[in-house]
Amino acid sequence: MFVEEIIGAFTGQNKRDRHRQVAIGTILGLLTGAAAGILLAPQSGKETREDICETVNKGATIVRDKAQEAYEITKDTAKDVGSQVRNWGKDVKDRIDEATSEKARASRAAARDARMEARAAKRHGGRAVSEAVESAKEAGEAVKDGVEAGAEAVQESVEEAKE
Repeated sequence: MFVEEIIGAFTGQNKRDRHRQVAIGTILGLLTGAAAGILLAPQSGKETREDICETVNKGATIVRDKAQEAYEITKDTAKDVGSQVRNWGKDVKDRIDEATSEKARASRAAARDARMEARAAKRHGGRAVSEAVESAKEAGEAVKDGVEAGAEAVQESVEEAKE
């Protein structure tokens, strides 16, 4: 017993036990006082029951009103959050569309330049043909780089969206 008290002093268990005992005593005292008040009240039992019913009804009305307020606040908050999430998703989609459309335009321009070089090479023959082939290769590389950059931009936007 003595060892348990020492251990309880170090762990704070004694203090918790005392607080628990005080709380239990307070609750028992309140219940006893309420019962004595009802039994010794100057009103008749019927009047006391009516008072209790009236108080319970008022309490129920208050609880119902507060629950309705909480519901409305929660509904409005959910609506606002949903709207913010929709706007954020639209912004992400717009950024992805913008990044991919820029890369697509650059790719189309490089392909157009390559076609023009090929036509010019066809008209000028020999050396121009080899230059056009080289230019077409470069344009192909530019298209490839544009597509890769577009894919990276989309991937970055998706990763940002995940965060």
